[in-house]
Amino acid sequence: MKKVALVGFSTATRHQAPFEDESVEIWGCNEGYVLPFPRIARWFQLHNYQTFSRENNQNDLNHYAWLKSVTDFPIYMQRVYPNIPMSVQYPIDAIVEYFGLPYFSSTFAYMIALAIYEGYEWIGHYGFEMATDSEYFHQRPNAEYLIGWAKGKGIYVQSPVDGNLLRGRMYAYEDESIGFRQQLEFRKALLAGQLKKQEEKFWLLTGQNNILNALAAGRDPILENLAAGGLEITLPYQMKLQQELLDASALANTINGARMEVDLMIQIFDNQNGTKAVDYVTKEIEQNRTSAEGTGSPVIPGENGRDGGSPSDPGLIVGQIRGGEEHGSDEHSPGLATVSAGAERDPQSDARTRRTDQPTPAAHGDHRPRRRPLAERQTEIHGGDPGQV
Repeated sequence: MKKVALVGFSTATRHQAPFEDESVEIWGCNEGYVLPFPRIARWFQLHNYQTFSRENNQNDLNHYAWLKSVTDFPIYMQRVYPNIPMSVQYPIDAIVEYFGLPYFSSTFAYMIALAIYEGYEWIGHYGFEMATDSEYFHQRPNAEYLIGWAKGKGIYVQSPVDGNLLRGRMYAYEDESIGFRQQLEFRKALLAGQLKKQEEKFWLLTGQNNILNALAAGRDPILENLAAGGLEITLPYQMKLQQELLDASALANTINGARMEVDLMIQIFDNQNGTKAVDYVTKEIEQNRTSAEGTGSPVIPGENGRDGGSPSDPGLIVGQIRGGEEHGSDEHSPGLATVSAGAERDPQSDARTRRTDQPTPAAHGDHRPRRRPLAERQTEIHGGDPGQV
């Protein structure tokens, strides 16, 4: 039986990998070798040249040198690099054709796809968590899709104990949180309607206040004529109108703040994938509120951001009334980074050819236009590689 263990960065589960079982191949990726790897059968580094050769690689400053030093196992890459002796071109076109669509959102995806393609009958995965609070969360759907593909083909997939992939509450049977999500949406819609009405009232009062200010200052002959015709402007009336304007502004700000809080609750809920308890969301909201209050400066909610909004935003108006007296104003993938000035330059990066994609019928029910083989387009997409003839 062909067996392989795919091992990533997460220390939560990578220690469960069967390093001691010689019948299981060990595949690693990227800078994972900085953690213990008693043995390695294959390695994967599928980022482009500019990324894996950068000097400011915070996962391992010597990563590029390590790639060039390997001599005893293959390194799957986008293409063969003459200065990386063990580099092997990843069969991307064969993989895409086999699976029927170009849906691979992580290095893990390429690893398990190759294992499936090559007919492995036992696949274990360790150290790939793609947790909801990490930058790799967006990679999780594709990873679970490919795990499901493997299971559907009859491949035995070994998941780590307490791993994050393939876990979640059973909808309706165990997870009633969708009701809470719907309540948030209803509340958001209600607040939006209330805010619109309050804004309309605010601008009506603003217009009236501006007219009174102009009358009091004697700046408009037309308004003076209206006053001469019997429109009586008294100081108490002006003060009453200004107070109504202040109240309308304060209420609009309150409603807008409540709406923003509901938006935040929805965001937290979605980021947690609906699997955390509702009290977690409440706690998170309270922490955000405490942090905001701890800054010592009030934050006026704005349509265009926390620090204010557009001129039509009630949150900006409080300091503009009273007759103008106030003027408120990859666990398994390194982060991409720009190539530092001293980094080795890819000689063919300036010799990119014009794209001439020719769509052809797609396979396996995927009706999107097919592109030319990726291997032919690497120079155009990522630049060349050093020493390539």
